[in-house]
Amino acid sequence: MQIHTAKIKLSKKNKGTTLVEMLFVITVSALIWPAVSKLYVITLREIPIAQKLMMTNSDKNAVLHNIQQDVETSPEILTAFAQYKTDANNLLIKTNNKTVTLYRIEKDAVDKIILSENTSLSTDKRSIPNARISFTPLTRNNNIYAVEVSSYIEQKLSGRTDKKMKMKNLYFVNSMQKELYK
Repeated sequence: MQIHTAKIKLSKKNKGTTLVEMLFVITVSALIWPAVSKLYVITLREIPIAQKLMMTNSDKNAVLHNIQQDVETSPEILTAFAQYKTDANNLLIKTNNKTVTLYRIEKDAVDKIILSENTSLSTDKRSIPNARISFTPLTRNNNIYAVEVSSYIEQKLSGRTDKKMKMKNLYFVNSMQKELYK
């Protein structure tokens, strides 16, 4: 009796994968998957944190823009008015209509108070969580001619606090701008 061995010819239409090739793909996938999944989880966790940071920075910049407009249109920045004085947390800006605008920095908020002699005419409180703002008045001949406004956002991650979006702005009083650009 004669045994015939069947020869199977694989045509181009019947190509397949071998067991060795499948094991190789499974092994490589098992090695790559943890890195890819960790990157995905980090991305999902960081997106809301970044969005919150950008929203806070946008609110902070809006307040800084208001301060800039008030300082640059003001005839002068006062060193004191009523019971208030200009310092790192308070900025007294004289307006053209005989009122004074007080910017008062509190933790996570900025108050804009319009003052007249001994009366508070209006108050606008702007909440800015984790934003820190401070004023440094610059003087010449006992007059404040500009104010440096420092700001940043405190971000707490993994038990440590970072200062993000740090910036310093210098705003000149209207009368000083005219003097500078003569």
